[in-house]
Amino acid sequence: MYDVIINKKHDKIAFEKSANLYENTPIEQIASFFKVDEKILYTALGKTIGIVVDSAEQAKKVVRDERYKRLDKLINEKFTTPQITDLLTKFEVRDDKAIF
Repeated sequence: MYDVIINKKHDKIAFEKSANLYENTPIEQIASFFKVDEKILYTALGKTIGIVVDSAEQAKKVVRDERYKRLDKLINEKFTTPQITDLLTKFEVRDDKAIF
């Protein structure tokens, strides 16, 4: 989605010397492609997820929900239910040596 918005233009300036590095500069002044229209961002996010996104609040919720889905998937792929229960118990009683 990031590439859709700025069209990989960041590669052009990534290693160029800039006086802006030493000043507090608005990102749009560093490069014009950093100025992103919110509607374009919402549309790109919506296409990626497969829903219509039309507000900042909805975008935040969609991103948060996607992160939790990915985390849940990762946990379920890496750990069994007994392993998770054991780890949570060790966290609760602060058995740090057993965790690490």
